[in-house]
Amino acid sequence: MKWEKICKNKKKGGLGIKNLRKMNVSLPCKWWWKLEKEDGLWQRIVRYKYLRNNSIHNVSHKLNDSHIWSDLLKVKEVYLLGRDVSIKDGCYTRFWKDAWLYQQPLCEIAPVLFALCDLKDVMVDQVRNEVSIITFHRWLPEDLRLQREKILSDISTFNFGNGSDMVLWSLEKNNKFSVKSMYNALTRSDAGIYHKILWKGKIPTKIKIFMWLLMNDAILTKDNLLKRKWQGDPTCYFCDEPESISHLFFHCHVAKSVWAIVAKCFGADTVPGNLDQSWRWCDRWLPLGRKYHVLGVSAICKSRNKACFDKIIIKSPLDIICHMCALIK
Repeated sequence: MKWEKICKNKKKGGLGIKNLRKMNVSLPCKWWWKLEKEDGLWQRIVRYKYLRNNSIHNVSHKLNDSHIWSDLLKVKEVYLLGRDVSIKDGCYTRFWKDAWLYQQPLCEIAPVLFALCDLKDVMVDQVRNEVSIITFHRWLPEDLRLQREKILSDISTFNFGNGSDMVLWSLEKNNKFSVKSMYNALTRSDAGIYHKILWKGKIPTKIKIFMWLLMNDAILTKDNLLKRKWQGDPTCYFCDEPESISHLFFHCHVAKSVWAIVAKCFGADTVPGNLDQSWRWCDRWLPLGRKYHVLGVSAICKSRNKACFDKIIIKSPLDIICHMCALIK
């Protein structure tokens, strides 16, 4: 089982264990939020030493930076993914790269103008104070000049507010930073199947994890052990057939007997032949659905492990049924 899959969210097919690398990126982002939103002694020191009244967008690494500040600069671009600004005077809003005049940033609406401009990180308030600061490193053809004039015209009619811009967090509904939202943004590309019925079920956590491993073909049956260069007898503990997940839980004569007994008790005329069929079978025949299905599969595995490690061989499939009933209690 790959660690990347284990670290996925349960809703994306994983086990829900945090990816420490991504968590170690999410946590320092909170310091950027505190630096912008709070006013304390350390914030004043950092602003004086490193920012010097500049926006965080314009801060870059210097040779004499402290180790802590250097580490914060490494996650600055990640923090900016969720940072948003409610514009008032434009002091914290980037002219080209923030969506303030239109629904999209000007660098996306006018990519050619952005590519030709000399100051790509200029702030809105700087442009308001001196429009001539927007310069280009070559002559503009007529269509680009018209586009530039249209932008400047819209700026002149834009309704700016009083006071400084307000920094917001776009990844939360309350516009306040949280490490959870930052971590979720970093894992947004993860994909997988959400086994809701499993994780929402009222069954022991160890059985939930066992079933998750079973669904991902990661149970250490003998066929999977052989793939890891294991040297041993590949036959099933209950019969003489090669042991695999499909055989152990559905095709072995012990498993078939367990399913047949359960089917007889609930009036079913068929038994499942694999894991996917077993979900549909339980939905149809068991009155309380899938909850007891996972307990039955777990009971079969428990009996197999007793035979493997404790050398205790079951005398009858009814022993597995009794164990399953004990789990239900």
